[in-house]
Amino acid sequence: MTTLKDPNQNPWYILMTLHGEQTGDEIDWVLHEKNRKLWNAWACQEMSAAERANLEMFTNEEIAETGWNSDIASAVERQFKTEFEKRNPNESVVPALPHPTTAIDLTRVTFGCRIVLRRAIFTQEVFLSKSVFKYECNFSRTQFAESLNATELVMVSPADFSGVLFCQDADFSRAQFKQRVEFKRSNFERTADFNNAIFAGVANFYRANFSREANFIDATFEGNADFNDIEVLPKLDEPRATFGFQTDFSGAYFGKQVGFRWRNFSSHGDGSAKLSFAYAVFDGSVSFENASFSKLMPDLTNCLLPQSTNISVEAENWPILRPNWLTRLEIWLRLRKKIDYSKQCPKEIKASSARLRHAMAKQMLPEEEHFFFRREMWAAARSGKILPRIPILSFEFLSDYGYSISRPLGWLLCLWLIGIFVYAGRTTMGWWDAAAYSFAAMFKIFGFQRLYFGEHYINALPVWIRVFGATQTVLGFILLFFLGLGLRTRFRLR
Repeated sequence: MTTLKDPNQNPWYILMTLHGEQTGDEIDWVLHEKNRKLWNAWACQEMSAAERANLEMFTNEEIAETGWNSDIASAVERQFKTEFEKRNPNESVVPALPHPTTAIDLTRVTFGCRIVLRRAIFTQEVFLSKSVFKYECNFSRTQFAESLNATELVMVSPADFSGVLFCQDADFSRAQFKQRVEFKRSNFERTADFNNAIFAGVANFYRANFSREANFIDATFEGNADFNDIEVLPKLDEPRATFGFQTDFSGAYFGKQVGFRWRNFSSHGDGSAKLSFAYAVFDGSVSFENASFSKLMPDLTNCLLPQSTNISVEAENWPILRPNWLTRLEIWLRLRKKIDYSKQCPKEIKASSARLRHAMAKQMLPEEEHFFFRREMWAAARSGKILPRIPILSFEFLSDYGYSISRPLGWLLCLWLIGIFVYAGRTTMGWWDAAAYSFAAMFKIFGFQRLYFGEHYINALPVWIRVFGATQTVLGFILLFFLGLGLRTRFRLR
């Protein structure tokens, strides 16, 4: 078993708390400001004017206070030596003041008092792996210019990382957060790894942005998890918080309520994009209300969605599936612009849609269920051998998978008009008689044909006309059935 080290033997910790540690019951903000200004001045001393300006732009913080000169350096060195000797009276060797361009090593340290690093600037790589924070820690609005390695970190008390800017990779793999942890409004510019992390309390990622990869593989959320983008109503002038092109919650466990409201998933829709909840388990309710999956359907392989799953089915929140040529022509004539259709594999779309359809069916939500049914059928019509796909493609072409009312009505009208021209042009019928006979042939199941046109009249018609009429009867029955499906679906009848 690895022995944890005393933080007061760590030169970086001494430098962070050179004016004193936070040992009181409440945070001493005056003391913190002294420590913060000194730390930032030391960390930024090697930066050029352009780098300082760039840093100020990213952090929205005034960093004129980070000035450094030889007089300050001499004073800090003397104070560092004095403070180290005071905290370590049995140590005969005082370490040198760390150089600002070296990595900050705080590994395997047990912090026995409150840690406050609000608005601190870390210009080099930071190592916090296997360290233990026994008391509250505050990293809010801190900037990590280089990567952060916090693997197997243990936070015993509440931790606040809200508003933090992670410019490079942030690795919290196998970290343990035993109480509430805040990452709200934090920005992860590169990879964010929370694989196998344990969140025993509330995990608040409200409006946290993940610009590239976000990995929560096998993570455990025992308390409520908040990934929402809004609290009450969205601000129209504020962009949605996003997940980048690699978002992985595979095998994650959510023990209580979790929210992804108004989240923007899959900002990239190319072949390298990934959005996975495979093997994830939701024991509490989950909300994807108004969440946007506009580029990619999520991978839900063996995902256990609860019966209380809330997910929005507005078309603009989901990938645009490439329709048949007739619908594409209709869309182009109406919009006169190129549509960005989904490039995702149809088999992935089918599996995801089937899982969501099943979740909606368990809640007896017919409108939501049919929305995902249509996507499932679309994918089935575009995967596998051509012969089994023909009936599904016909189902789409004629009725939009039993959802459209206008489409079967339009085809019925076309079938009726074709019949009028055939009967009026190739028989002795007049236009009105041709219209009546075409209608009667289409709806023969209602008995109109035998009622208004006797058997003798029908038998006198040419054989090919009778065959055409039989074809109208079959097609009319099919289209009438599709019309009934559309009415049933539209009025939410089960």
